[in-house]
Amino acid sequence: MKPRRRLQHDNYTVAILCPMAVELTPVIDLFDEHHENLSLSRDQNAYSLGKMGQHNVVVTTVWKISTIPASIAITQLLNDFGKIRFVLLVGVAGGIPYEAGNRDIRLGDVVVSEARGRFGGVVQLDLGKSTEDGFVRTGHLDSVPRALASNVEQLKAYLSSAENLISRHLNELLRKYPNKKKEYCHPGPEFDHLFKASYHHTGGETCGNCDTAQTIRRRQRNRLGPKIHYGTIGSSNAVVETVKTRHQLQDQEILCVEMEAAGVMEAFPCLVIRGISDYADSHKNKDWQAYAAATAAAYTKELLLRIPPVSVKHTQDITDKKEIKILEWLSPKDTNFSLLQNLSQQTRTPGTGQWLLKDARYRQWRDSTPGLLWLYGAVGCGKTILCSTIINNLQLHARLNPTKNVAYWYFRFDNSDSQDLSKMLRSIIRQLSCSPLPVELRELHDRHSRAGSDPSLDDLKATLTQILRIDDRNTYIVFDALDECSHADNWRQRHQLLGYVKELVSKLPKLHLLVTSRPEPDIIRELGNIANRPLDIEELINEDVRKHVEEALNKHLRVDRQVKDRVGAKLLSQRETRFRWAALQLDRFIQCTSMAELEMAFQTIPETLEASYEQTFEKIKDRHRECVRRIMMWLAVSYQPLSVNQVASIVGLIQPGFVVKICTTQLVTILDANATTQFVKLAHFSVKEFLIKKLGEEVHIPWYQFSSELANQHVAVTAIEALLEPQSHLNLIHWYAAKYWPQHATEGLLVEERSKLEDRINRLFHPKNEKEFQGWLNAHDPDKTRHSQNSNMGGSLYYAALLGFDKVVHGLWANESQLYGSQGTHGNALNAAAVCGNVEIVRWILKRCQNPAKFINLVAIAKLIRLNGKEIIEELCMQVPGLRVSAAVIEAAAGNQLCGQDLMELFLKKGGDQAPITEDAVMAAAGNEEHGLRIMELMLRERRNQVVLTAYVVKAAAGNADSGEELIEMLLQEKGDQLHITEDVLMAAIQNTYYGYLVMGVLLKKRGGEFNITEEVAIAAAENIYCGREVMDMLLEVKGDDFDITEDVLIAAAENTVCGQEVMEILLGVEGKYFDITENVLIAADNEGRGDQGMMEMLLEKKRGQICTPEDVDMTDAEDLQIIAGDDGSFRRGHFMGGVSYRPQANTDGLF
Repeated sequence: MKPRRRLQHDNYTVAILCPMAVELTPVIDLFDEHHENLSLSRDQNAYSLGKMGQHNVVVTTVWKISTIPASIAITQLLNDFGKIRFVLLVGVAGGIPYEAGNRDIRLGDVVVSEARGRFGGVVQLDLGKSTEDGFVRTGHLDSVPRALASNVEQLKAYLSSAENLISRHLNELLRKYPNKKKEYCHPGPEFDHLFKASYHHTGGETCGNCDTAQTIRRRQRNRLGPKIHYGTIGSSNAVVETVKTRHQLQDQEILCVEMEAAGVMEAFPCLVIRGISDYADSHKNKDWQAYAAATAAAYTKELLLRIPPVSVKHTQDITDKKEIKILEWLSPKDTNFSLLQNLSQQTRTPGTGQWLLKDARYRQWRDSTPGLLWLYGAVGCGKTILCSTIINNLQLHARLNPTKNVAYWYFRFDNSDSQDLSKMLRSIIRQLSCSPLPVELRELHDRHSRAGSDPSLDDLKATLTQILRIDDRNTYIVFDALDECSHADNWRQRHQLLGYVKELVSKLPKLHLLVTSRPEPDIIRELGNIANRPLDIEELINEDVRKHVEEALNKHLRVDRQVKDRVGAKLLSQRETRFRWAALQLDRFIQCTSMAELEMAFQTIPETLEASYEQTFEKIKDRHRECVRRIMMWLAVSYQPLSVNQVASIVGLIQPGFVVKICTTQLVTILDANATTQFVKLAHFSVKEFLIKKLGEEVHIPWYQFSSELANQHVAVTAIEALLEPQSHLNLIHWYAAKYWPQHATEGLLVEERSKLEDRINRLFHPKNEKEFQGWLNAHDPDKTRHSQNSNMGGSLYYAALLGFDKVVHGLWANESQLYGSQGTHGNALNAAAVCGNVEIVRWILKRCQNPAKFINLVAIAKLIRLNGKEIIEELCMQVPGLRVSAAVIEAAAGNQLCGQDLMELFLKKGGDQAPITEDAVMAAAGNEEHGLRIMELMLRERRNQVVLTAYVVKAAAGNADSGEELIEMLLQEKGDQLHITEDVLMAAIQNTYYGYLVMGVLLKKRGGEFNITEEVAIAAAENIYCGREVMDMLLEVKGDDFDITEDVLIAAAENTVCGQEVMEILLGVEGKYFDITENVLIAADNEGRGDQGMMEMLLEKKRGQICTPEDVDMTDAEDLQIIAGDDGSFRRGHFMGGVSYRPQANTDGLF
């Protein structure tokens, strides 16, 4: 026999996955060459290696027929064979027979996945929705690589010859393996039975007892060989056996169904090739399985024979494509976090910022002592440029030292995206993720991809925390300008941001975190106590200002040295020494064209930054002032960066370049977004602060200043005009106008003179402008929670009420019949106005309804209302006598996170004893993170006799992430020993994200002697990634004698990727308890080669006496021995496979 060749892992470029052994055999039998097996570093699959045509192929199977094991199998395969270019899924499937057309599918035929319409070649049936009309498919999967698709098209084009070639490969199997004639020969058309839909299988493994008279007669084919069909394949976790389901799949043009493809394609795109072995009904027929598998294998070989190796070589590695796909899903490339960093470094004066890089406090933070370094200073003092220098320094150190990792984010006052905490976290995670991507990021992507959802803020925070905890590198995160995260629409973002900064510092003591900001009160309050190195840079940066002045004068001011020195001395002698002020003065001097102008500039140096801006605006020519004022208004209040072309179109400039020309570079600056787009923005945050004055002060201010409300009014008017005339010169801002005009209008209506804005709003909502109105909604629907399948789009009255435009509502109102029917998310205009807190509109509509109660959904209002809750409910109760406050209303109000306290106070007062306090309402209050504590206090104070504190209520309180500790304290004080502490309560406390240990602390302190710690509770504590260490420490201290440390508890700790090592250290340190470090524990700690090295060493060191000696190890291969003790007593970790066993040893001297 010819010896088998031994190749390397990276020589294999094609993977074939066969779900069952019967499907695997013909693929291997069609190998042109068999290769020697290779060692596997961290994989538990079994592989067959060989060659088909000119391609080196790796073939594997799965341990269970389902989508999920298939996904696991292919993921594990790629751990060892990193150069796989594409995957073929080859095997059998249930055919969906069609009675007419060219889809005469018979047993033994081959079906190949092919994209149709908006669906890929495979549809995941489990991702559909159950409807009254049946099952609607919604999951569709990626297309195949080009190298596969093009050659499939060739085979498709020559269908008859391809079918003959498949028969040739079947004959080849029979020649090579004559003893397998039964498997590889066509069983005969007389055994191909398609039973009527009404006739079910009679029982048994075959259809021998089924009545053949119940079969459907079909036209006999001219030849026995298989036919090839191309189309959509259905993949499901459930076996399709009912004719009803089969008929539904026929309606959706699905050719066959199987149970693995979705799992594989979810991980990596692949081509699915299936031989038909039954008709997806109750008449399963194993007699056809081997032949159907052989036909699929034969097609596979013919396909590979046609694909040139060079086209495979040029196909991107699957692992690369998968990682790129995940990273793009996480944070698209157009999230240009580095733009400001690059710009700042370009404008930075060489040599500046060195004082900080040499500062002992900075060096200590960078090199040895992690924690929070907070740099603060006044606006315009140079924090951003200094921050860019720090980032550059950290990146240089990271390039020289692979144990360091850097990420950063710039918050900007003029870009709401930069103030979005979710976008920031996505970018930080992407910056810190290198190949191979962290398993935590992969799991986040896979979880949300399957569900079709986006990760929440908590998901992103937890993922980043996990990544940072398990990363052995020194990680540096830099946030610039925290004070600029303060947009009117997302003030909560700043509160959340400061809270997360504190959380990072407290939870990750190894993290190096640096932030810059102005010393604003809330930032001082939140960061002052946790920053071990707050640093006021305003005075320390004077040397940088001097360098910048000297550099700029030497480079740009073309006069004698004596004049340069005189100008420099004058500038540096002023009390105002901020970077921004110095830059403005330098611009004035550099623009001088004569010595006379230079002398005038010298004599009129403004004393402050504000005076500098006054000079700049006063120099603007009269004919340009109105245009400049309008530009300033737009740039001061816009929610998104605007391009130069957009701004020029807004004010009617002929050329975009005129924007900078008339505004000057002292007021605006240009950013190159890409090769074709330039954005224009205010030159500095201080420009906006100079321009914006409080509402009511406009009478006493110069032409260039304005209130925020007046600027918003101007922007709103222009934006609505863009929607009313979409073909005008304003078409460049159509998308911006559609999305943001309501926010601008709401602010603009606060100005006393608002007739022009009101006129534009009325025109947009007028019935004669229905086309423009729909164009707005098509571009951006403000009722964005509306689901088109569940509700109808509201009309103009609905949207006017939703957005709070009362005069528009007055103009559109005819009678209460407009409230009938289902409109939008909230049902009708009255409910929409109530949920959005538009009190005046609610009052006005109520007065015009004879029986308003029938239009009011009080449960939905109580649940969703977000503004003016108390006023809305008072108005409803006052104008709708007898409005019923049901138990469901009370429950909804108690759970309202935004204004639940106000609602409950009002309902309990207005409803009297008629407002029922049910268990569900108390549970809702206990789980309300924002107002739960105060609502519970209110309930107990006003209705103590109705409040029933069941175990479910206690569980909800224990799980309250914001005030669980206080709630449990209150409930224990209220009911004492009568409060039942169940296992579910303990589980809720332990799983309470970051603060569960506080809740558990109260329970253990007050009632620790009255409950037992079950294995499930101990497991939950061990696997808690947020506070597992704290909880486990408490449990062992108070209840250590009451529970056993079982194998499953140790496995949970070993699988905890965030704080598992700390939990394990606590468990292994328990005195007086005996437990085994079993093989399963070690496998969990290894985590397929990605586990924590420290935990593995700790497990082996602590319990090495339980590991058998080498001669006692039961192994299938010498390569499987993975525990290696070094001469110095250290250990290095490998991967633990199924052949290794561990058991207690009396004498361990031989091993260690």
